[in-house]
Amino acid sequence: MINEIKEILNIFFEKLEIGIDSIDVSKIENKEIFKIKIKSNESDIIIWKDWKNIDSIYSILKIMISNRLWEKTLIQIEVNDYKKTKNDRLFDFI
Repeated sequence: MINEIKEILNIFFEKLEIGIDSIDVSKIENKEIFKIKIKSNESDIIIWKDWKNIDSIYSILKIMISNRLWEKTLIQIEVNDYKKTKNDRLFDFI
């Protein structure tokens, strides 16, 4: 299942002509959620302003993966640790 998700992601970003350095997919323990970590020098294109692109990419990938695997699949997407870094900055501010 993880290899199929990676294949879908590679084809998706290749078709969009967005360079991806690495994709790591893992299943969150005791949950039916797959965590997708993407490393890219073009993260600004993937995330875009106010998360507009990443939200759209998330929706499309969720549908593509669920259709390919023939079951509803939940995913989390992290690009260049952006969410983690953003949360860390927020907690540092508080």
